[in-house]
Order: sequence, then structure tokens, then C-alpha cells
Amino acid sequence: MEKLTSMICAKCGRQPNDMLILICNHNLCLICAGKSMSSETYKNKEIHKIICEICSSNTELDPNSVIELLKLYEEEFNILKYKHEIQYQKDESYSISDFCKVHPDEILGYYCFDCETECICAECVIHGKHKGHDVMQIKKAYPIIKDKIEEILIHVTGKIDEIDLKNEKLENQKNEIISQGNSAKQQVLVSFEDLKARIDKKEREIISQIERTVQDSLKDVENYMRIISGKIEVLEELGQGIKKILNTSSYCEVLDFYVENNKKIFESVENEVRMIGNIDRNVNIRCAINPQSLIEHVESVKTVQLQISALKATDDSPGRKNSEKIARIGLKKS
Repeated sequence: MEKLTSMICAKCGRQPNDMLILICNHNLCLICAGKSMSSETYKNKEIHKIICEICSSNTELDPNSVIELLKLYEEEFNILKYKHEIQYQKDESYSISDFCKVHPDEILGYYCFDCETECICAECVIHGKHKGHDVMQIKKAYPIIKDKIEEILIHVTGKIDEIDLKNEKLENQKNEIISQGNSAKQQVLVSFEDLKARIDKKEREIISQIERTVQDSLKDVENYMRIISGKIEVLEELGQGIKKILNTSSYCEVLDFYVENNKKIFESVENEVRMIGNIDRNVNIRCAINPQSLIEHVESVKTVQLQISALKATDDSPGRKNSEKIARIGLKKS
């Protein structure tokens, strides 16, 4: 191949920079030569010569030249093909308003499946970084990408349904927690009402027991007081008798009285005093009210512990009996 700027292609009439010189001087531009070789190669892939379409003379070529001519023609063919498709899109009133960012003068008309970037122009496909990639016209790529987008939509919709299901479960758990909380509060109210009733009952029992003890003890005290009064009367009569003897004028009567009643009087007095001492002890025992018993009752109430199960674990139905509710929180019926 030789560069001849003044020569004209014998086939297309153009005056290109590069020409293929034939032995018959019917020189061809490289595009027309590649086209001619493409036609011959289609018939016989082993041929390495070009046949002049004007005089049918043969010009032998080396294999590398054949390869270069076919490659150049293929590139030119692709350019013409893409331009034809763009023109076809325009003829079909296919609206493409955007222009290529890399080649601002070129209309966007293709999509690259390898790169999956924004739409590209013919220059990007032929000479740009998308050369040799899996490229398709926008109009043809549209239904394929649309199907993929619909698949994405189905995936997103499925995820939304999953999230909605989880949200619904959380809503149910929320309502269950509220219900269990209300049930637990109702259990507390019922349990404390029962506890208050039992405390009031216990209070009445203790007060009644105290009143009975006081009445019984008062009766005992009054009985012992009557006994003591009787003893005092006996001793006072004894004292009056002794005073009467002491006031007598007879020495013999006084001495005889002493001899006869000395021991009897002391024994009688000691017996009476001893009985009075026992009465005092009995009264203390019978009338004493043990405050420790009351403290124990109070402490037993203080130690009642309210043990409500965690709301999450509560599963009692509202129809259960109050006794079952009391048992759940650690209370015992008296």
C-alpha cells in the first residue's frame, strides 16, 4: 500500500489519502479494496489476491495486507450500519433528545450490556471504550432492560411484603403486651382487694379477741378483788378482836388469848397474805395482752410480696378464678 494523494479510486471516485495500487493501474481506495476482498474471501477463505472489477486482472497480496483490508472494511461497514440505524430511528420518528456526554454532537442510540452504563452513541461503540462490547440498539435493548426492571420491582415488592408482615407481627405483639398489662393490673387490683379484705377480717378477729380477753380478765380481776375484800374484812375483824383483847382490864385474859391464838393468828395472816400474792400473779397472767403477737401479724402483712410474672410470659385468660390469680402473685388465703 502506498500513500498517493493525487490518485482517484477507480470504483467510488474518491480521492483518499491511502490507495491500493493494482498491477492494472485500476487503483482502489482501501475501503473499496476491503469490500472487494470481503466478497472474494466469502467465496474462498484461502485466496490472497484481489481481482480488478474493471479488467479482471489479478493482483497478489500478502496475508497481512488482506487482514488489514478486511479489518478496515469491517470498521467502515459498522460505521455505515450504525449511521443507517440512527437514520432509521429518525425516519421512524423515534424520539431521542439526549446527546452523548463523551461525544456531545452524537445522539444516544445504544446500550452496552457489558458495562451497564448510561446510553451511548455510535462513536462510543465504534471507536470508544465500548468497542467490541455486547451493544444493542436502544429500541431493542428496551424490552430486555424493562424485564430486568420488572424483576427488580417484584423483588422490592416481595421485600415490602416481608417488612409489612414483620410490622404486622410487631403490631400484634404490641396489642398483646397492652392486653397482658391490663390483665396484670386487673390481677393486682383483685389481689389487693382480697388482701385488704383479709387484713380487715384479721383486724376484726384480733380486736374481738382482745375485747374477749379484756372482758375475761376484768371478770377475773373483779372476782379476785371481791376475794381480797373478803380477806381484808376477815383480817380487819381479827384486828378488831385483838384490839378488844388489848383494851380489856384482865391480865389473865390477855395472856390466855396470846397463848391460845398466837400461832393461829400468824398462820391465818400468812395464809391470807399468801393467797393475795397468788391472786396478784394470776391476774397478771390472765390480763396480759402480748404485743408481740400483734407485731407478728403486722410483719406477716409487710412480708407479703407481689410477684407478677413478666408481661411477655403472662398467658392467663380473663375468665380464671380470683383464687388462681392470687396464687400466681404469691398470696395465700387465710
